Amino acid sequence: MKKLMSILLCVLMLVSVLAGCGATEEVVEETTEVTEEVVEEVVEETSEPKIYEGVELVYWSSKVAGTPAAVVLEELAAEFYEETGCVINIQFKGNERRQIMPTALESGERIDVFDSAGFYELRTFDPAWILDLTPYYEATGYAEKTYGLMVKDLTDNSPEGGLPGVVSAPGMNGLWYDKAAVAAAGITEMPKTFDEFEVMFDAILETGVAPLSLDGAYVAGFFGTVLQRHCGQEVVRELSMNGGWSENEGAVAAAQRMIDWKNKGYFVDGAPDVFPTSQNKIALGLSAMVNCGVWVGNEIETAMGVDIDWGFTKFPILDESIDANVDSAYSSYIHVNEKCENPDAAWDWMMKIVTGEGDKRVTDALLCPPADKTNEALPDFDGTVEYLDSVEVCLDVNCAVANADMKAALTDVMTKIFEGNYATGLEAMQAMDALYN
Repeated sequence: MKKLMSILLCVLMLVSVLAGCGATEEVVEETTEVTEEVVEEVVEETSEPKIYEGVELVYWSSKVAGTPAAVVLEELAAEFYEETGCVINIQFKGNERRQIMPTALESGERIDVFDSAGFYELRTFDPAWILDLTPYYEATGYAEKTYGLMVKDLTDNSPEGGLPGVVSAPGMNGLWYDKAAVAAAGITEMPKTFDEFEVMFDAILETGVAPLSLDGAYVAGFFGTVLQRHCGQEVVRELSMNGGWSENEGAVAAAQRMIDWKNKGYFVDGAPDVFPTSQNKIALGLSAMVNCGVWVGNEIETAMGVDIDWGFTKFPILDESIDANVDSAYSSYIHVNEKCENPDAAWDWMMKIVTGEGDKRVTDALLCPPADKTNEALPDFDGTVEYLDSVEVCLDVNCAVANADMKAALTDVMTKIFEGNYATGLEAMQAMDALYN
């Protein structure tokens, strides 16, 4: 290297001298050509190969081409190539991915890295598709950036043990509220228990706004969560399978509370409406909050053409004695194929998009909480990182309809509770039990 630099300096000096002495253009041109050759030689000798020079990874993404998140992924892939030399061949499959990917993997089609919709899908995977990422997890400090519950779900639902993926696009169900509507009622701190929530609801009603929206599409999830808070989700799941609703004090109390809420006017007029009519009433200033998933704010704003300052809070609890450590949380995941020939590159690519600046760009485009808990969430997701990091056990919001054969019938009774068809909680739960005869 030193020798080449010395030669280069000498040639450059020679060119300067010749030019200064009035040498012919031909001599100067020839000398310049020599200089360029030496420069090329210096560059060739001093250029270090990039860490994954010549490597290509095929990534099946659940994103849709042209969407903001897909555009960010393409940008990050270009950056990753510049940094490492690895080409990321992104194939945007959208919702179609879930249907076609199993056949593609079974047939041996090359897919190095791929998305999943969460642990429900993960349970269906062939172990031969999944690389255990535990060594990377332990060696890289990824544990400090991700959520403990998500790691637990990954390992609990791994087809063959170990850590089968990384967290991508986390979310939760809970109460999303218009901060302005809540502030107008004089509420400065969100309550925790059902009794405290009812005090807040009364204050919101005083401003002329209904506290809650509820769409028919979310009735089972909403009432299922109320039941879980009163009974514990394992009990609710057992009741769903075998009946006995009217004999359970917690289930009767949960139904009675919802009847009382209906009678007090806590639900916006028309609830439960046909989706998305009720939730869109938040944008019209008719209601203050809705129990739904992380997508609901963007859904309402897009449909109604408004910009709402959103807040998020946990669903109320009855007391600390029933499932106090259980709350809603979920995530998509990214996995590496067992047959991937370059797992180090695959891991580094995933870290590029689920941690640090890359994660912030992806999740900001997706409009969801960050996958990297050390990143700051968008203003509309204030408090979500802390919430996700605090959840110890995942709430199954559908446990009230765990009985697939009776799901429609159970949901129908739940809907009638909110429509005012039952005078008491006991009567409502007796209607549930009648379905099992």
